[in-house]
Amino acid sequence: VYIDQFLMRSIIFLLIFSNLLFSQNKKERILLDFLDARYSGKTDSVAFYLDPNFVYNQMPYVGLGISTFVDRGVLKVSSVSPFGPAKSFLSKDDIILEVNGIKASKDNVRSGNLNFLGAKGDTVNIVFERDTNNFNTIKLALTNNQFKQGIDSFIKDIRNYNERWYEYDLELLDYFSKKNKMVLHY
Repeated sequence: VYIDQFLMRSIIFLLIFSNLLFSQNKKERILLDFLDARYSGKTDSVAFYLDPNFVYNQMPYVGLGISTFVDRGVLKVSSVSPFGPAKSFLSKDDIILEVNGIKASKDNVRSGNLNFLGAKGDTVNIVFERDTNNFNTIKLALTNNQFKQGIDSFIKDIRNYNERWYEYDLELLDYFSKKNKMVLHY
């Protein structure tokens, strides 16, 4: 009987000790639960974790502040940031015909031959069409851009991209937290 009690106490101690040694703290668990809800498309759960004043700062990048997509073989502008250098020159649904002398074909876009890449300050020459037969040429400098999202657009993006996230494996590498602000590296 004494050996059974000793063995039982040892096993309980070992389980408690290993749990303490290898467990995540409460904040890490909450972060992982939030990320899991985000990437599994559970927008109700995501909204539960967000503060009413939530702002998501996306990764900064160098670019023109535009988004494009290929539609029926042509490269169209899908959105223009109000803070990017293209805001006064390009509009949604403009058709980009050429970038730095390279034709904006589906093949050039997919192969990476046509791109808007470069360092801050580099110029990009764009030939585009607005309306019918109204051709324009512009030269724009690449700038630093960083999009910020509130709750509504953040949740909308989760819904839009949920169908594209087939499998994911989350690992919280590091985080920094001070008062109500947090930076995650995952």
